[in-house]
Amino acid sequence: MQNMMPHLAGEYDDKGGDVTPDSCCIAGADGVVITNTRDGIFTAVYFATYHRPSVSPQFTVRVEAVLLEQNRTEEFVEYFDYTNNRGRLTQMRSGHVTDFYYNYGTNEMFIVQPDTYDCQVQPLSSSPLTILLGDTPQGHVFSPAGALRFGENGSREEYLGRTQVRDIAVNQWRSCLNWTEDNATMTVVWSFMDTDVWQASGSAMSIPVECHVTGTMYGHGSSTAFEHLYEFINYVEGLPPESDNVFETPSGVVCPGRRNTKPFPVMPDALSFTAESLDEEGKSVTYTTELYDSLGRVAAYKFRGATIFARSYGLNPLVIVHDFATGTEYVVDQLQGNCTISPLTTTPDVGHVAKDPVLLRINSAKEMFQMTGNYTYVGVRTIRGVPCDVWATRLVASDLLGISVNATREWAFSSTEWKTEDSVSAMFISGIPMQTTTTLDDFGARQTVVTNVYDYAASVPDVATFVNLDSCYIGMPRNRITFSISRVYKSLLESFEARFKYTVRQNIASAISLSPLRVANIQYTVQDTSLDITFDLLPVPRMHSRVDSPREELDLDNATQLLMAAVKNNKMVFELQGGCSMPVYIAVDATSMRVTPLGQPSSAASARVTSAASNLPPTSPTTATAATGNSSHEDLCAQPGHDPTYSAGECTPMRPLPPDVTASRLLPSVCPSVRPFCSVLP
Repeated sequence: MQNMMPHLAGEYDDKGGDVTPDSCCIAGADGVVITNTRDGIFTAVYFATYHRPSVSPQFTVRVEAVLLEQNRTEEFVEYFDYTNNRGRLTQMRSGHVTDFYYNYGTNEMFIVQPDTYDCQVQPLSSSPLTILLGDTPQGHVFSPAGALRFGENGSREEYLGRTQVRDIAVNQWRSCLNWTEDNATMTVVWSFMDTDVWQASGSAMSIPVECHVTGTMYGHGSSTAFEHLYEFINYVEGLPPESDNVFETPSGVVCPGRRNTKPFPVMPDALSFTAESLDEEGKSVTYTTELYDSLGRVAAYKFRGATIFARSYGLNPLVIVHDFATGTEYVVDQLQGNCTISPLTTTPDVGHVAKDPVLLRINSAKEMFQMTGNYTYVGVRTIRGVPCDVWATRLVASDLLGISVNATREWAFSSTEWKTEDSVSAMFISGIPMQTTTTLDDFGARQTVVTNVYDYAASVPDVATFVNLDSCYIGMPRNRITFSISRVYKSLLESFEARFKYTVRQNIASAISLSPLRVANIQYTVQDTSLDITFDLLPVPRMHSRVDSPREELDLDNATQLLMAAVKNNKMVFELQGGCSMPVYIAVDATSMRVTPLGQPSSAASARVTSAASNLPPTSPTTATAATGNSSHEDLCAQPGHDPTYSAGECTPMRPLPPDVTASRLLPSVCPSVRPFCSVLP
């Protein structure tokens, strides 16, 4: 017969009396148990009413199983959760540990070998352990009263009276069982602590002390006697504080064939975060800040500590920017300030076009973080005090030497009740990535790298503020450009400087169709009646890698000319969205743009800028009032042959101007002061 750790019983009215413990019994009339003693004489015993112990629907217990006929001992630890229809049994036998995880909600049993991280999935209903764990018609783990047939199907238990087990005062009950699964009959004697005369260490009122099983197993024309003692130690009502972790398969284990009960989260098109990577084997910590924007086709990394780039660039803090519009990689040494421009290297954000593998493209977020595999939902674990949903898969990863090895990867996302501060304006509402764990099977030695995710934002990052690429163009021509806006926006810019610089950079890049990375060093200075906005327009980066849909960048002179035309024709209007629900539109003074060539002979540069300026369209008569916010939206956005339109800070025929946007909306004073964004305005 298979060795099985017994479960516990519920509350039930039974009859009590003195019966010899070594007899077997059969049920007689109500209130009568007919006992068969060893001398073969049947005796009817009438019992008085006695209450059988009540057992908690959730408990944890350690059991020592003494198998007398086999001359060996096993140990078990059981976590029993009738409330949530799940359980776990850990078996220790001959120095080997096996964990059994069972869940009747999915009819699955996971058999895990912790020392090898192997996992086998069995249908719970067909598992041999079903006779231990229970299987009701509703597909539910046995209730405590039904476990191990203690009170099962109306079976009778007789109260044997008070005695001592392990020098502990106990009450005893006995039942006779016939297990058709093993073709065995047995007598089971349960001993529960007598709480009237004995005090337990915990608060439980009913504590099992021992289960004594004797019986006979029949088969193949013979019979085999057996006798088992189950000693219950450290019985605790309820579950451990982090019980969700107890009932889930351990980290680093993937169970092939396991049912996936929850889809993997959808990743956004843009995000940013800081990662802390802990290499447990190498006892090292590295930090990486990552920015990703698939629509803008740019990714950036800031490294601290030994990384795969250390072999080429040393151990100084590095910033690496990948521009997939031009196929360019920028590597900036933050200590020395030097910059290296090269073709795109093979990193997780770099992918290949399926129809033309020579062409490079930016990977999706799921591709970059290797989330495209067959991830299976594992369950809930508590990570950094936050309940997290966990998914796991098997994949091929690289070790620290760049060698491809088999690995297990897990992703943990916070439950949807947890939000980041930017969740309201984020690109999606989903769980927050909290941690990823990669376990490498590196030639028989397991290596685990845990990466904690901090400061996660599911919104478009400003890569240009992440790193200054000015050092990448030292000695090359560039234009320093200045234009002015009204001084009334001073308080607004001081409160939302980073957001304003991002808006300026994106609008300039959109207006003249160039990479935002070419708009560098944005600053503003306060004048008597205006705010001067200054930035450097960088030259065209040379194409270093063949990329999908490369962007045709304007050279420095043509880009400057086009920008001057946009300013002169009142097309440079910045829409700044802050804490107020209503955006503020900031118009550039059409006569204010000034160009200072840098890094090139002054005479040639001046000639080119002068030539470019001479080709600009005439200035609108309303230009002088545009910067102070006193013009109408027709003055700001009118274009020959088009109706007044506005989109994302530039005037184009993309969509009509919203009917509620009037000239007064260009003035900050119309925004109610009770709104936090507007409170900083004059």
